[in-house]
Amino acid sequence: SGQGFPPCTAQACIELLEHYGCDLSGKRAVVVGRSLVIGRPVAMLLLQRNATVTLCHTRTADLATECRRADVLI
Repeated sequence: SGQGFPPCTAQACIELLEHYGCDLSGKRAVVVGRSLVIGRPVAMLLLQRNATVTLCHTRTADLATECRRADVLI
């Protein structure tokens, strides 16, 4: 299968959202950071839960506006 396990911090972000009853389906999720340990894996986990994901980073134009638009901000 080759899928393995997601990094524990990315998984913990999702588990916290689920614990507090956040329905991610159809929500606008903004992830700040594109690291291989947290940013990208958490973006993939959000996509698996049908969130609309925007991945932001140091070169994102108008980061503040992107964050304000988010239903979920990681």
